[in-house]
Amino acid sequence: MFEDTEAQKREFLEHPGTLLAYRKAIESDLNGVFESALCDSPQQAAARENLTKSMRTRLGKQTALADRIIPSFGVGCRRPTPGVGYLEALTEKNVRVVFDSITRVVPQGIELTTGEVIELDAVVCATGFNVSWICTSQHRAYHKICDQAAV
Repeated sequence: MFEDTEAQKREFLEHPGTLLAYRKAIESDLNGVFESALCDSPQQAAARENLTKSMRTRLGKQTALADRIIPSFGVGCRRPTPGVGYLEALTEKNVRVVFDSITRVVPQGIELTTGEVIELDAVVCATGFNVSWICTSQHRAYHKICDQAAV
């Protein structure tokens, strides 16, 4: 994880133009890796290999978890690789990742299809990726190509 030094933060605060130039340089670097989002390109294969390796490293000894959550699709086709701290949180001693379906909510927490009741203080419902956003025709064309390649 990258963090700006206190001197950099002070420089950015006192000189907004320096911050803008820094942000534009980062944006330029990110735009320079666009080819990594093109289906079946060598850049995408390299990016996928690097991201997979990074995710496995961040998950440590949780190989079964890595096998379940590391995407099989190309970079940029669906969701991005989880951000800093997300995968690490899944490996904490007080975290248990469960893939079984929930049968029902019970007073103690949730009951799984296995019959196991997991006691919880809170249940947070999340449906996942928001697919309601409609992107430009250029993005739609790219994702159509990506989706067809995945089939």
